[in-house]
Amino acid sequence: MSIDNRPLLQKMRNLLFKAVNKEFLVFLFFFAISGAFWFVLAVKEPVEREVSIPVMVTNIPKNVILTDDSFDTLKVSVRDEGYAFIYYMFNKRPPIIINFNSYFKGDGHSVVASSEVLKMVKARLEKSSQVISVKPDRIDIYYSNGENKIVPVEINGKFTADELSFLSKKEVTPDSVTVYASKEKLDQIKSVKTEYVNISDINDMAQRKVKLERMSGVKCVPNIVTVKVYADVSSEGSVEVPVEVVGVPEGKVLRTYPSRVSVKFVTGAKALKMVDPSEFRVLADYAEIENNPQQKFLHLRLAEAPQSVNNAKTVISQVDYLLEQEGDEP
Repeated sequence: MSIDNRPLLQKMRNLLFKAVNKEFLVFLFFFAISGAFWFVLAVKEPVEREVSIPVMVTNIPKNVILTDDSFDTLKVSVRDEGYAFIYYMFNKRPPIIINFNSYFKGDGHSVVASSEVLKMVKARLEKSSQVISVKPDRIDIYYSNGENKIVPVEINGKFTADELSFLSKKEVTPDSVTVYASKEKLDQIKSVKTEYVNISDINDMAQRKVKLERMSGVKCVPNIVTVKVYADVSSEGSVEVPVEVVGVPEGKVLRTYPSRVSVKFVTGAKALKMVDPSEFRVLADYAEIENNPQQKFLHLRLAEAPQSVNNAKTVISQVDYLLEQEGDEP
């Protein structure tokens, strides 16, 4: 006849857990007290943090366009006790309001002085807070009275194809944008660049949306463009190009042998048939033999090549020549 010990084991387990739970609760109680004590001490310590304060310009006339919004947020370095930053964390600062009419001069540029900015910032902070610095420390408002012009967009970046491909074309959409600025600035702007973009290992078509490079006091519409870079299968080609000798004095005729040379290059398979030999220019310089009459050859230099090819070079690096007086029979 067996004796059932389960009730006894259950009582012992309950007793053990009660003791453990009691100790754990005591631990939590004192841990909470120490944490609260540490927190009170911590928030009383002076610290330095950055606080963001938005800026809003009001009463802008209908014919005026702000051309620079870089001042829309002020970064304020503040020194105060920790509890103040808890307040800042959970309570957004109301924006600093600037009445455009109060600063409008009509010349495309108005300034809110540092002293005024500091006064506005302090009005948005707790009285106990000490302002260490404000960035920007003054507010420059650039605007256009409607003056604008359309300028082309330039692609700014680095693009590389993979080992088996060749970059065949780059394009930007739109290829021009409307620029708003003061008349003085507009006269200086001939084009706008994209922000720098780097795309590598292109084997077909790569596309990126890119912002236009920021210019102080200038607004571009639109300010985001699409850059597309196309790649084609890499292919080698060659063309025959005449040798052009430069610097030959009057009364003399210089003939090179051969008179035409092969130029090798790399391009895309689709572009290979469209390569025009007339876009290459191979030069030799008469000055070489003028300085050294005993020299029996002229060095070749590839002076021009179309943008649609890479690694263009002449198959031979020098040619023989024959110098004659004009009118002599060869």
